[in-house]
Amino acid sequence: MKHEGRRVRRALVTLALALCATAAATSSALAAFPYKPDSVAPTDYARYSQPTDPLTGRVVAPSDLAGKLDWMYAASKEPLNEPINSDPRELFGVRGASLVDKDAGADTAYRTTTGRPDVTIAVLDSGIKWNDATAMSDLRKKTRLNAAELPRPTVTRSTPTEPGQVCADFRVRGAPFLPDDLNGDGVFNVVDFSCDRRVTADPAKGVGPNFPKGSPNEGDPMLDPQDVLIAFTDGRDDDGNGYVDDMVGWDFLDDDNDPYDDVQYGHGTGESRDSTAEADNGESSAAARTAPSSTCAWATRSSPT
Repeated sequence: MKHEGRRVRRALVTLALALCATAAATSSALAAFPYKPDSVAPTDYARYSQPTDPLTGRVVAPSDLAGKLDWMYAASKEPLNEPINSDPRELFGVRGASLVDKDAGADTAYRTTTGRPDVTIAVLDSGIKWNDATAMSDLRKKTRLNAAELPRPTVTRSTPTEPGQVCADFRVRGAPFLPDDLNGDGVFNVVDFSCDRRVTADPAKGVGPNFPKGSPNEGDPMLDPQDVLIAFTDGRDDDGNGYVDDMVGWDFLDDDNDPYDDVQYGHGTGESRDSTAEADNGESSAAARTAPSSTCAWATRSSPT
């Protein structure tokens, strides 16, 4: 397990696997991840699409669609961008990946679906900065937890370690909910351990951050995936895949179960945010926060070949 201050002097490459999570409501404003209306079952993926304003019937763009994100995910032209907008060699000015657009009439992927929780993507890069508060605001709830390597979450706290959760509401709900999805939001992630006394938000060997300045919980420790890793690392290969305690990925460079970016290179964290960051969560930095709401980062590191 990695501790803060440890430095690796070799070149790094990180493999980040991301599990799709749930998506946007169809009749109400976007809210906290995973963005689905309460009436929709976790497996009703056809209902996970960009929401519409109930008064106007127009699709609602995420709150953080600005700057880099605007052109990166757009399907429309940049206004007044001539001669580009009239040039067929420039596809008449169409920008981005046609994922989501401020133009309510644009044909984008989000209008069909914002993703589903049974798809995994991979990003090859340099690790995850568990200690970066801004990055963790985007990625901690999107981090894939390996349920086969972890014990089931328990409800052994009355006060949660995650703001906004209510431990009295945590329970096993039965199909179609995952057995580990105790808060019933349709995805198994670090939040499901927020009422488990075995997991603390500030373990002695952890590097995780506090909530940033300006946050309603400013200064409080932020529950992150490394906290789960520290709580349950026991030296057993519970899923029998040859990687002991691979709960949140694997570090192939140092051959351990913590993909922490201890050299603080940061590129892997940036790529994870571009592909995986939690959308519409009110963050405003230049990183890609309007990335598909269907993904969750699971980072591992390896030396290059």
